[in-house]
Amino acid sequence: MVLGVFVPSSRDRCGVRRDLYFLWFVGLLCVFGCAAESPLAVEEAAGAEEALTLDELGHAIRGGLLFQFETFDGNDRTCGTCHLVTSRFDLAPEDVQRAFAEDPNDPTFRPVDADVEGGDTYDRIREDGLVRVHVVLAPNVTVDEVDGVNVQVRPDGRYVVALRRATPTSINSALNDHLMWDGREGTDLAHQALSAALDHAEALRLPTESELADIAFFQEQLFSSAALREYAHGGPEPTLPHGRDDSEERGRAFFLDEPLSASAGTHGLCATCHAGPMLNRTGHFNPGDPPDLPFSGNRTSQFNRRGLPEYTYHVTLAADHLNDNPRIGPIGMPMWPAGMTFTLQSPDPGVLVVDADPSDGSDGPANPCITTAACLVAAPGGATEFHRMPTLWGSARTAPYFHDNSAATFEDVARHYREFFAPTQASMYAQAAFMESIGQLEVAAAIRDEADALTITDQDVADIAAYMRYAFR
Repeated sequence: MVLGVFVPSSRDRCGVRRDLYFLWFVGLLCVFGCAAESPLAVEEAAGAEEALTLDELGHAIRGGLLFQFETFDGNDRTCGTCHLVTSRFDLAPEDVQRAFAEDPNDPTFRPVDADVEGGDTYDRIREDGLVRVHVVLAPNVTVDEVDGVNVQVRPDGRYVVALRRATPTSINSALNDHLMWDGREGTDLAHQALSAALDHAEALRLPTESELADIAFFQEQLFSSAALREYAHGGPEPTLPHGRDDSEERGRAFFLDEPLSASAGTHGLCATCHAGPMLNRTGHFNPGDPPDLPFSGNRTSQFNRRGLPEYTYHVTLAADHLNDNPRIGPIGMPMWPAGMTFTLQSPDPGVLVVDADPSDGSDGPANPCITTAACLVAAPGGATEFHRMPTLWGSARTAPYFHDNSAATFEDVARHYREFFAPTQASMYAQAAFMESIGQLEVAAAIRDEADALTITDQDVADIAAYMRYAFR
């Protein structure tokens, strides 16, 4: 028996009730298995089988039914309200619009996600698909704009901020080493389900440990391809497939973890933050951050195209920060002392205001200096952000993109990064000019060559989008 790995794309499945479609899906998933529709290059992955015991099968079915139907005596929402099986287990604006057209009283529309929390109008969620998330900040973080609604202070002194974020897909959850956009749930799918039940479903009955374990197990069976299922069970790492034409091959070059060099023709721009087997770690040639980080900043919050409210966060450094960037100075060089406070003006700073490592069981401090580059931006009080980088596998079916749903297409994503890299490129050109002025011509040429590789042309936009649509189905 094969546990199905392919979750069908169903954004246009207008005439099928969610619950009936879900029951069909669970039956197909657990009884027959499915063939993947991904070009992932892992030999014979689709033909390999991973057997489930009867106990595991029951575990998955129970979890799936709880996921779709259990409200925990709350506001009638279930996990499946915002992680729609008919929408690749996420929530897109068109899903919200369809739900409202069919039934304005659908559980999607509850006061917790009204335009004003507690209200009864839902224009914002219908427009952008964002849900309200109440984030408990780390003990070393304070916020200026306390209003008792969007920013509250608990009796224990901890601040709680209501942020509006996109709903990530549940697919490939078994391979995520950080859950949530800010990573605050670590890898604990069961605890994440509890948090969601309390926050989004406003549960009046606490889920039992066995119920949470069942929900987590069900989600751990969802993969965007057979190759990723195999990888999750100890198989070979997924590799980037080659494109089918020249455009896709040019787009593929941006995802190769190679040096940024215009003269050598190596781009690697996308791989600076989407490297590793799951394409969700910083690469070896990231100019600002160390390799293998699960978080990075891409200025989505700074651009704030959704017009989300900004708050002023003050984060006190809990330990001395030592340099991690050889471009700035010697590795390990003292940079900022413990006790220094950084101010972040942002609609969503992400991991910079929560415990970045909840897996150790402690209620630890936030680290505004998750990298040296992050603190260089934050030190003057400028806006900054670091969020979990989602895997790219399966992303062709999970538009829109970014933590605020602000990029509707892969073309929008590529254009976003053209704007993102522009200030960095300008800074590098200025640095190269300075090196030339002091006679360091070879150093200047190397910096300029790398800066030239940060250019994203209109053709590059088309090539990147074409490759992503093919490779990341």
